[in-house]
Amino acid sequence: MKPYLFSICIPTWNRKYFIGQLLENISEQISGDRDFQVVICDNHSTDETYFEVSRFFENLNVKYIRRDRNIGAMLNLVSAMEQADGQYCILTGDDDLFRGGWLPILKELAFRFCPDVIVSNRLVCDINMNVRSMEQCGPLVDSPTLFQCRIPGVLLGYLQNTLSTSGFGFASNLVIRRDAWLHSVSSEYVNRHTFAHMIKIMDILANHEGSILRVPLETSLARAGNDRLDEMVQKGNMSDFDKLMVHFDGFLTAAQFIFSSSPDLRAAMLAPINHIFTPEYRSYFPRYANEFGKKEVAERFLIEFDSALGVARRI
Repeated sequence: MKPYLFSICIPTWNRKYFIGQLLENISEQISGDRDFQVVICDNHSTDETYFEVSRFFENLNVKYIRRDRNIGAMLNLVSAMEQADGQYCILTGDDDLFRGGWLPILKELAFRFCPDVIVSNRLVCDINMNVRSMEQCGPLVDSPTLFQCRIPGVLLGYLQNTLSTSGFGFASNLVIRRDAWLHSVSSEYVNRHTFAHMIKIMDILANHEGSILRVPLETSLARAGNDRLDEMVQKGNMSDFDKLMVHFDGFLTAAQFIFSSSPDLRAAMLAPINHIFTPEYRSYFPRYANEFGKKEVAERFLIEFDSALGVARRI
């Protein structure tokens, strides 16, 4: 059988309704296209996800893996990539959608540029997928532009001009060459990290002379109001401050890990967080944390964050 060019990798857990919408969205763009495979890693759902997915077996090339237990969100994402058979892995959340026409365009771009990583923009939507805003997820470019990170200074410049945490933190606007992913850094720590995919991408670009194709198109519709962390807050399992720290601390520890000996790149990778921490926000942050009894946590984070930036010029 002809090998797949793309594997659309969907880690999922108990989102029968949303994954049905996603698969319908995919089917409208690539039904019958043998260049595309859909890989679904079901993290032990209990809501009949399989029966919803099975409706698409006839017109999509679906590879369905069901866990006998929940292994955690990031391990499930990493596993979906490992289970893929395509040359490229298209990451997407189980509650997001692709913008109409993106998948056929993606095929043309992959053939033309042969990049290791593809990064595009996203449309932020409400729970009902009404568009609320556009998010620029990397440097501004006028047309698809290839950044060759083997050239000194290219990755540094790219990161310094990526001021959104969704540049690499949001998965649904990312496409990664599978062979590069499989040869990237891997460990229990990395594969369970909040931003495992970001660490692996940075390793591909910085340590394996990878390339990034920056595409100035809004290709994914990101569903807001449905975050797993929001569910935990609603259930009282974490506070709003804890949710914030998942992202802040995740970025910091990812940068410290992958760029432990590269201070300039470490500081550049933290540019999106540094962009948030204006003087006004730095002053407000400990006061906000104090509302949850976490002022010392906030103060420790700021000290560690400044240390990560301080060994290089502040961005």
